[in-house]
Amino acid sequence: MPKYNHTVDVVIVGAGLSGLRAAVEIRRAGFSCVVLEALDRVGGKTVDLGAAWINDSSQSEVYSLAKSFELDLIKQHVTGRSLYQRKDGKVLTYSLCFNDVPDPEAAELHRRLDHLASIWLGPDAEALDSVTLRALAEANCLEDKTRAGDAAGILTEAFLGVSASEVSALFVIELIKSAGSLEQMSSSFKGGGQHLRIRQGAESISTHLAGMLPEGSVQMSCPVTEIRVLQRNDQCFTKVADGRVFQSKKVIVSTPVIAHRDINFVPPLPTQRKALMDRGISGFYARVVLEYSEAWWRKRGLSGFMESPSVCGPVSLTRETCVEGDDHYSLTCSIVGSAGREWSALSTTERKQKVLDHISGVFGPVGGKDPIPAPVFISERQWIDGTVTVMPPADVSDLLRSKVDEPVEKLWLSKVHFIGTETSDIWRGYMEGAVRSGIRGANEVIRLLVEEGGQAVWSSL
Repeated sequence: MPKYNHTVDVVIVGAGLSGLRAAVEIRRAGFSCVVLEALDRVGGKTVDLGAAWINDSSQSEVYSLAKSFELDLIKQHVTGRSLYQRKDGKVLTYSLCFNDVPDPEAAELHRRLDHLASIWLGPDAEALDSVTLRALAEANCLEDKTRAGDAAGILTEAFLGVSASEVSALFVIELIKSAGSLEQMSSSFKGGGQHLRIRQGAESISTHLAGMLPEGSVQMSCPVTEIRVLQRNDQCFTKVADGRVFQSKKVIVSTPVIAHRDINFVPPLPTQRKALMDRGISGFYARVVLEYSEAWWRKRGLSGFMESPSVCGPVSLTRETCVEGDDHYSLTCSIVGSAGREWSALSTTERKQKVLDHISGVFGPVGGKDPIPAPVFISERQWIDGTVTVMPPADVSDLLRSKVDEPVEKLWLSKVHFIGTETSDIWRGYMEGAVRSGIRGANEVIRLLVEEGGQAVWSSL
């Protein structure tokens, strides 16, 4: 048996929304837990320029947390024309309404994906998993197939940080299904995924959740290096980089699947989980916030929303992120995919200039003759792995068909539980999905702890 330094009922790996929400639920049930976070702060990708938007209709769990913590919610600005740049550089204007997409190929793709996400796919699921989203878009377009493929690229880059040639069509359809529809995923109107912003920052939810736990329950700067499950004595041992070992009855892993590659699992993970870890890919994301002295785009009759393909410049899309009560006027620019990786290799000065040139090129000719004003402040945040581990063609079906190593599977299922927004069947990739997965994982563990004895151990932290 490994030597251990601390004993708790449950070890939770990762102090993002899902891990912290699970910890709060476990403590409420009377069990002890410790949350091990690799970084020096809580919040995962909600920190700084990460996850930002929620809604008050179909995202009940995260909305409930925001209200209970008395956080201020700001409705996303939707007034004015929005911009859509085609691959040839031409800029089209349209209203932010989902049904007013200016590019006919993009509109048709959106309709088709929403239809596929709303029905039972049955035998068609495997066929959809055998092709990329770009191939599906091109094969089902009667007009300009290249433009249909480009529209698919704008979609996957915006939501996943990868090109449409890298991701399974079925994977994207399942992602859309988890939000209800593509319109709900992308809409800034009520019920949409981009409807409300948290004035204090989305990371404030994680900060409040951490504050609900006893002192010492969240251990910062503790990257987990090994999770070992011993069948003979029904215990788990979680080792962190500084050599400490935490003994527990259960482990909850809340970090993205890609991050599991940094952990040594003993015995090895079951076939399906290991395949997810080994074959999944992650997208590139960066956000650049351009802060101005005023919302100049409003004077031009624009909403601040813009979409653009990667061949036209580094910025995939922009949204207005003003907080008028704080005299804060800004556009948040998303920079994603392979174009984002190339952009990230530039110097700081070059990166900023590329963004400013792209914004001026798209917004400048629309709604006025005055030049676009220079921002008073520019902030930048980059992260390589996206919120959802992306599966390439054939992998989704292969995972469903793969044979399970039953003894290993049974051991892991009873001891180690995986949560996180990418595991959620509802609002996958969003804060709502993260919170719901945390509740689900906590309930799984609590039920097993009660069935196995129900006596909480004293925490040795």
